[in-house]
Amino acid sequence: MFALFVIPVLVMVWLMVTGVTQAVTNADYDLKDSLEAAVKAANYQVAPGSQAAGDARVHADNAHAAFRGVLADTLRLDRNTMAPSENSPLRSRPQYILVVYNGDNVYASGGAPGSRAYRFDGETLQQHGMMDLGFPCIFSIRGYGDIDQVPSGAAVARVTLRGPGCVAWIRADLRKVIGSGNLQATRWMASEIVYR
Repeated sequence: MFALFVIPVLVMVWLMVTGVTQAVTNADYDLKDSLEAAVKAANYQVAPGSQAAGDARVHADNAHAAFRGVLADTLRLDRNTMAPSENSPLRSRPQYILVVYNGDNVYASGGAPGSRAYRFDGETLQQHGMMDLGFPCIFSIRGYGDIDQVPSGAAVARVTLRGPGCVAWIRADLRKVIGSGNLQATRWMASEIVYR
C-alpha cells in the first residue's frame, strides 16, 4: 500500500523538477545567451564614416543582418526563414524586435539613421523609424512585445541608452523534452557603444 502511494508522488516530483530544469535551461541559457550574443554582434556594426570621424554610430541594416545571423546560428534556425531545425531548442519561429538607436541623423547617408526598428512576427519582417530624441534616451520594454520611447506603467523593464546602441526583445516557443503543453519564454537585452 505504501509503494502505491509513494511511487506516483515521486514520479510527479521528478516530472516537476525536470520541467523546471528544462525551462531554466532553454530560457536562460539557450534563449538569453543567444539574444545577448546577437545584440552585441548588432552593436559591433559601426558605420565606417562615423568610425573614421571618431563618432561611432551603428549601421542599421548591417546590425539587423548580424543580429539575425547570430540568432539563427546559436538557436539552430534557418538563416532565411528562421524556421527551427530538428535539433533547435525552439518549436517554431521566434518573434523579435530589434531597435537600432543612434540619436540623430548625422550619419544617415552612411547607413546609420537616427533610429530604426525591425519587427519580425514569425512570418513577416517590418521596419520603421522612431523618434530621434538624442541622449540619454529611455526605452520601455513591454512583455507582450513592444519597445517604445514613451515611459509606460505597463513596462516590464526600462533601458536608458546614453550613447548609440541596440535594444532587443524576443519571444519563443521552446521544445519540451518531457511533458505536454506550451513552454514560452520572452527575454530582452540591450547593448551600447561606450567611449573610453
